[in-house]
Amino acid sequence: MMIDSSDRKGMNAFDGRSEIAGRDRIRRSVSRPLAPGADTVARLRVTHPFVCRGAVSPAACDGGEMVIRWWGGDREALRGLFREADDSEAEVDRYLGSGDVLVAEDNGLVVGHLQVVDGDGAVELKSMAVLAERRGTGVGRALVEAAVEHCRRGGASRMVVSTAAADVGNLRFYQRQGFRMLRVERDAFTSASGYPDGIVIDGIPLRDRIWLDRELVADQS
Repeated sequence: MMIDSSDRKGMNAFDGRSEIAGRDRIRRSVSRPLAPGADTVARLRVTHPFVCRGAVSPAACDGGEMVIRWWGGDREALRGLFREADDSEAEVDRYLGSGDVLVAEDNGLVVGHLQVVDGDGAVELKSMAVLAERRGTGVGRALVEAAVEHCRRGGASRMVVSTAAADVGNLRFYQRQGFRMLRVERDAFTSASGYPDGIVIDGIPLRDRIWLDRELVADQS
């Protein structure tokens, strides 16, 4: 059976092809370091592209304030987003409760998440997804920036992330965020790990995993 996952984007789901066009659609208005006990990392003004079409004034495009904060609630409430980022329910079960999770909220609605976990000599960006209707508006980039800044302030020197080799949109996105190719893990997406046979992303069979990394110590981008 062939499963076309072009709309789900496989691992770390967001539209990397349109994310670069969305960078100017979210403008950072307030950014403050994370204080003990605080959960808000950044507040941003949001411009919705679909609202702006035909708008007669900039004010008509204003989508309000988006907040990026640490999630302190039940992780099960975010399972739908985690599923967007990973086609294996078994894998999601394995790491759902691990590490720390950032969420992007627009008027109280969670529109994206990013999970970071401690790894071997580096922090790992383990899972990230943005709601399909909000992809391409800069939400993914804002989440990555917030995670990188937090991990850098916490003393981490390197961040790693993995995504499907078949998902060229994600590979493009992460390289635009300063990540570089590290290694290939062949045959990572198999039935033994809970992935259904026949998954295809953008016409490419889901088989191998690409690892990328980004240095944080001297990184000021």
